[in-house]
Amino acid sequence: MKFDAVVRLSGGHHYVQDCRTQLINGKPYVLLSVIGRGGSSKVYEALGPDMKLCAVKCVDIDVADEQSYRNEISLLQRLQHCSEIVRLYDQ
Repeated sequence: MKFDAVVRLSGGHHYVQDCRTQLINGKPYVLLSVIGRGGSSKVYEALGPDMKLCAVKCVDIDVADEQSYRNEISLLQRLQHCSEIVRLYDQ
């Protein structure tokens, strides 16, 4: 499955039990399950504030190289015009 930052679901309702809500820039994201992980981060399948399926990357800044994540965000911002690159909505 390709995550295009927000993957629109074809109808239906989402029932969420025992999930975590994470505020990102004041917007609630419901973290559903881990879909990827690295040395200092995890990627979650999540429901965004608009209840659409998306991916949320959570970085443990205590063990991360902060500059490398700043570079990743900067690169994503510069490539937002490319259809093959995930959309960056919040950081």
